[in-house]
Amino acid sequence: MRLITQLTPERTKRYLIFEGKNFETHKWKVSYQQIQQLWEGTTFELGKDRFLISRPNLEDYILLGLKRKTQIIYPSDIAQLIITSWIKGWENVFESGIGSWALSLWILHALKNWKLVSIEAREDFANLARDNIIQRSNFANLKFNHQIIIWNFKEVKLVSNQFDIWFLDMKEAAFNLDKAYELLKPGWTLIIWVPTANQVAEILQAADGNFFADKLITLNTTNRIRISARLRPEDFQVGSRWWIIKLIKIKHS
Repeated sequence: MRLITQLTPERTKRYLIFEGKNFETHKWKVSYQQIQQLWEGTTFELGKDRFLISRPNLEDYILLGLKRKTQIIYPSDIAQLIITSWIKGWENVFESGIGSWALSLWILHALKNWKLVSIEAREDFANLARDNIIQRSNFANLKFNHQIIIWNFKEVKLVSNQFDIWFLDMKEAAFNLDKAYELLKPGWTLIIWVPTANQVAEILQAADGNFFADKLITLNTTNRIRISARLRPEDFQVGSRWWIIKLIKIKHS
């Protein structure tokens, strides 16, 4: 897999090229065999356009390589979620709401060989995530320990006090805290992210007594044009804002 970047700092264009795939735009087509002959870090020209060959990172893969049907969680937000949860690599992790597998992918890389269990109510999203897992496994030669369950969240049958870390991404998160309390180990972490302050207030009210609200973080991402003479904001995702809530389960005697 290669990353091809068009060298125009004002509006950077990136293309993720998978094994055996050609590099195609509305103007150009370059075979994968030709791309393979170029070393990482080298540049090439097509007409008046100049391109750089480099190695992609996980952020490039999520933004350019994942198949998706819905808004993905951006890598900058995922990084804060992972930092807030402080996954160390040996925990049992639960995720409710799998979407397109963007957050799951980061969690699995952090967990190494430990298990991630994900709940998804919609079969089409679960199947999309499975397709992304197969694609990632094939070219990265990785085996992910990931169980995806298609089930109504309230009806999930799992062992109580089973999970160390829980990522909750559901529209009605405040109404599902009782299930999270049942399955999470005492003293361990529940991470919730929502887009509105009203949802934050509902969650904090619902959590009172069973969880300690350890952290409340706001995310406001602003990308910048990468030119030293004028570091002005880019139009893309200037006003994105999310709230992250870190809750710790309180054990009742």
